[in-house]
Amino acid sequence: MLISFNKQIILFLIIATGTLFRFYNVSFDDLWYDEIISFWVANPNFSFKESLIFHNQIETTSIVYNIILKNFFKIFDYSVFSGRIFSAFWGVLSIFTIIYLDKKLNKNSNSYLLSSFLISLNIFLIGFSQELRNYTLLFFVTSLTLIFFIKLLENRKNYILLFFFSLIFLFNILLHPFGFLIFFSLSFYLFLELIFKKKFSIPIISVFLVVFIFSAFYYFQLFYITTNSDADYYWFMENPSLKFYTNFHFSNYFGSRLVGGVFLIVFLYLIIKNFKKIMEINYYTLFFIIIVFSYLIPIVFGYLFKPMLLPRHTMFNLIPIILLLSNLIFNYENKKNKYFLIILLAFLTIGNHFTEQTIKQFYKERIPSKPEYSKAVNYIKNSETKNFIIKIENMKDNKASLNAIQNYIFHLDKDLTPIQISNFKSGKQKFWYFCPLDINSKDCYLPKNIKDRSIILRQKQFNSIILNLVEINI
Repeated sequence: MLISFNKQIILFLIIATGTLFRFYNVSFDDLWYDEIISFWVANPNFSFKESLIFHNQIETTSIVYNIILKNFFKIFDYSVFSGRIFSAFWGVLSIFTIIYLDKKLNKNSNSYLLSSFLISLNIFLIGFSQELRNYTLLFFVTSLTLIFFIKLLENRKNYILLFFFSLIFLFNILLHPFGFLIFFSLSFYLFLELIFKKKFSIPIISVFLVVFIFSAFYYFQLFYITTNSDADYYWFMENPSLKFYTNFHFSNYFGSRLVGGVFLIVFLYLIIKNFKKIMEINYYTLFFIIIVFSYLIPIVFGYLFKPMLLPRHTMFNLIPIILLLSNLIFNYENKKNKYFLIILLAFLTIGNHFTEQTIKQFYKERIPSKPEYSKAVNYIKNSETKNFIIKIENMKDNKASLNAIQNYIFHLDKDLTPIQISNFKSGKQKFWYFCPLDINSKDCYLPKNIKDRSIILRQKQFNSIILNLVEINI
């Protein structure tokens, strides 16, 4: 009884710590470009039709998240803080779904304590829980999809369960195109069950077919709209380099090259050691398939068509990775090796936080990691010149991008004035040239049409925002 009580205390402390890290300073950083897009499209003052038009102009992914966020803003305050709370909420809920999944894998094991620890304190997940995008919701819905899929496999004739699984499964795919990776993974697992265990369920297969047809039609429309543009807005993506094949995003998933490298070595060791068990067509097999498909399909697609593999796109990969790590470690018969691996991973996870902002922010000033729009806007506000021009090039739709960023700037301060050079009267005029580096890289030079008749009077930088006070002679 005492041991069980102690486990509950440990679990409570783990969840409380994970919750604290996700909500503390949740709106410290300003928005970066992708978040600005969602913040604009989800503006509750827009009609649904307007949000749909603006989404198609600027986004390259599904509108589902932005519509959910839009309705959230209608109920709560339209602010960065509210949007970030929305993301953090799903991040915390994911801790509970991972615990549930772990217990489904091994009911008589304490591996759920390690799984909850690694999820709660994962720096990558904490960071994206404080970002106004769809990744934490996708992570949560993916874990929910896996829960219902496993429950369905245990009770294949439960049609109520099948109905709810189909809804969540469809939502998972419509939320982000990478949800198709989960679809193909679960489909392949069912195929293996059919081949090796002779298990076949017409209702389940029917649900998969309906979900695929509906999702394929939806993304065909999206693909048509997305590719109907001459802009090369894939400038930030490239196919994996050789460096990728030495860490498989583990350095991103676990916070550093060193920590990620150790996690990858331990993970590969456990997979090799338990490979026979994984090949027995069980839940370990399912999670292993998800990991393989989450790398293989995007890589092949990238080489055949366009690059698409980024760590945040496959963030849900941490679900099978952490669950396999925890369960395979706790299946270790040698207690010394088991405790060594648990202590090693726990030590690296905790130690990594002391080099990151999650711990440092409690005893020293936090360092911003995103463009400091607030400081840049305040600097312009306190200057004599209130006019500004935003530099935007090579986006899917430059005008839409301009509107999205202006919407955010006006949210921060309504008194600033966006201008166009063509509206200037003759003579010398001043304006601020506002250049966000997250979309312009290092290119903050003045356009050629005004460079020869302008001088830069002052320059100021606010973490990925460069301001140039320009005087132009019209």
